[in-house]
Amino acid sequence: MNAIAAVSRDWGIGRAGELLFHIPEDLRRFRALTTGGTVIMGRKTLDSLPGGRPLPKRRNIVLTRDSAFVREGVEAARSLEEVLSLVDASKVQQNGREIILGNGQEIDFGGIAKGYTSARVMEIFQEYQIESGMISLGGNVQVLGKKPDGNRWQVGIQDPNGQTGEVLAVLEAEDCAVVTSGGYERYFEEDGNTYIHILDPRTGYPADQDLASVTIVSEDGTLADALSTSLYLMGSRNAEKYWQTHQDAFDMVLITEEGTIQVTEGICKDFHSEEPYEILTGYGQ
Repeated sequence: MNAIAAVSRDWGIGRAGELLFHIPEDLRRFRALTTGGTVIMGRKTLDSLPGGRPLPKRRNIVLTRDSAFVREGVEAARSLEEVLSLVDASKVQQNGREIILGNGQEIDFGGIAKGYTSARVMEIFQEYQIESGMISLGGNVQVLGKKPDGNRWQVGIQDPNGQTGEVLAVLEAEDCAVVTSGGYERYFEEDGNTYIHILDPRTGYPADQDLASVTIVSEDGTLADALSTSLYLMGSRNAEKYWQTHQDAFDMVLITEEGTIQVTEGICKDFHSEEPYEILTGYGQ
């Protein structure tokens, strides 16, 4: 996976409808990858293109709430129902390293990008014979071996119902990824409602389950990243059911909106909190 990212010091990605930087190689690569395919964009992105015209030799779908919006060469998606009609994983085909999407579909690797990155960094550490290391990517932590002093790494789990930076528990970790997903940091409020950044693909709306955060512990950083979001969407009951059938691949910490804490048995001895918690055990235990 390769990426070219350009942001300002305050993490802005554009200014006055323009890109921060124009990188010819990046634009040529984008053209090569999307020609003959579908590009989905917002109204402001379309307006930022030269003359506000759609990209040639591509199917252009624009997301807009404006019922009167019409532009030549552009298909407008004005409702969730129209957009959700494109959400169908059964139309996605994999052939070796090639992925073929259904008509009008796009795929985004945001849900696993940080997990993949941390896993790749661990591989690089090992290639250079580094025996102790840690990478933190904001909600994603992956560690190699123990700390230089011989002790295990300690990874804090934020209290999703508390103040920013307030630690609810500490997890001792070694040779694994610790990834947390929740809606308590990235959200906005409007008309008395809170809208978090995790969207439910079944409804198109922000996730609305009983979980405040999900922490996944696994040797595979990419898997941990994917599962933290997926199990958050499932809710606590279905998340526990999923773990019961895949407990050899990962462990987890579930924190509900009501403050209940559940920890799977594989990491219960590594989990430390002053708050009471329940230990989840596998079937037949």
